Amino acid sequence: MRNLIFKFLILAGLAANLAAVDYTDEIKKLEQSCKKTSSACYQLGLNYLNGNMVDENLSVAFEYFMLSCKKGLNEGCFSGALMLDSGLGTQKDKFASFELFKKTCAKKVTIGCENLGKAYEEGVAVRQDMDKAVEIYKNNCDKNGILSSCVRLGEIYLNGKLNVKADIASSEKYLKKACDKGYQNVCATMSEFYFNGNFFEKSVEKGFSYLDKDCLNGVSESCQKLGLMYLNAVNTAIDVVKAKEYFGKSCDLRNPKGCESYRILNENGM
Repeated sequence: MRNLIFKFLILAGLAANLAAVDYTDEIKKLEQSCKKTSSACYQLGLNYLNGNMVDENLSVAFEYFMLSCKKGLNEGCFSGALMLDSGLGTQKDKFASFELFKKTCAKKVTIGCENLGKAYEEGVAVRQDMDKAVEIYKNNCDKNGILSSCVRLGEIYLNGKLNVKADIASSEKYLKKACDKGYQNVCATMSEFYFNGNFFEKSVEKGFSYLDKDCLNGVSESCQKLGLMYLNAVNTAIDVVKAKEYFGKSCDLRNPKGCESYRILNENGM
């Protein structure tokens, strides 16, 4: 969970400034600024979380995140929510984290909405409410373009859950959206459904198409699988040229099996 928090903070563009020479002075300046600005409190939280310019101290990081939250900074509220949710640097409190996720979602923080939807879906710190979860995921997917919410929605519709009935057409719609936008591994899952006729209507053509998309999305295993399918005539005629092409793509994506398969074909003059 700590790594997830760190990645989110980096993506938010608020990583600690490591260019400072005199770290003590920099920290003192931030502490003074924190008395007035939420962003300085948040920066201090980042520094203590990641051990930048100060010794790592998760409990102090949590305190600064919550202080920035009290001063109205959404990023501080979300970071505090994650730490409360996992018990990182503070006592685990799912109810407190739920309230903060709810607060950040109300302020249009999409990742906060994602976590709020999960809470309603799983019934954690709130009465389980699938209708509410679906509503949140739909808004996050359709209006905000959050692909992980599209996937969760697609999975709910795939099998149905509690009072939400299975809806294959809707499942296909939301999974396809995530796949088309580059969400890894979703395309591979869809290809299996099409190849086997599970859930979706069987279509070998679509099976290949979605597996190819997953390869293009950077999933080396899908490139390798396509190479093997063309080499062994699985759902298609043998095509050594295409097989070698996909093995090469798998190798380029740093899959050792792809490199080995490419080398074997190459050494055999194929």
